Amino acid sequence: MDREERRRLTRKTRGFFDALAPRWEGIIADGHAERLRALLSPVLFDGARRVLDVGAGSGVLWPILRERLDATALLAAVDLSAAMLKQGPAAAAAPLVADGEELPFGDGAFDWVFCNSCFPHFTDQGAALAEMCRVLGPGGTLVVCHSESRAAINEIHRQTGGQVGGHELPEDGEMVLLARGSGLTPSLLLDGKKGYLFLAQRA
Repeated sequence: MDREERRRLTRKTRGFFDALAPRWEGIIADGHAERLRALLSPVLFDGARRVLDVGAGSGVLWPILRERLDATALLAAVDLSAAMLKQGPAAAAAPLVADGEELPFGDGAFDWVFCNSCFPHFTDQGAALAEMCRVLGPGGTLVVCHSESRAAINEIHRQTGGQVGGHELPEDGEMVLLARGSGLTPSLLLDGKKGYLFLAQRA
């Protein structure tokens, strides 16, 4: 897929989420934030100084991250949809409209990158992983998470159809291979009733 085709598909995804943004909070499952908080509780990112939330949507992750970050830590956030970002708690993060596959940051700008409830929507998942790896400093950690299992997320997208009908989380083996091919070293992959959690480090 060439760059122009990828960008065309990305624009369609942006339009899909722009249209949903005003009613997004009524669409997401009850307890979504609480499940994310529990899922991330064992992840040791306390003390992180520069954190990026890719595909931030309505900012559900920002309060969860802020609870464990120092008040002076930078929390940046990007999403394709300006309408989705406007739903978020404005004081919690520094939001920016941007494509997660073409991040507007320098190499090694962050020590942690979080990608919550977004990874299936990347047009080129390998390119997205490579880009998130690029903005991580040496030893930095990528976290891909969902408050539902991979099977549940994929089924939701199949039932929704339309623009997100083919947007799926990869099988475990494929995810590991994509990460390694993007310069990341996988360290954890959990998938079950409590949600989906994938961690990988930049060498």
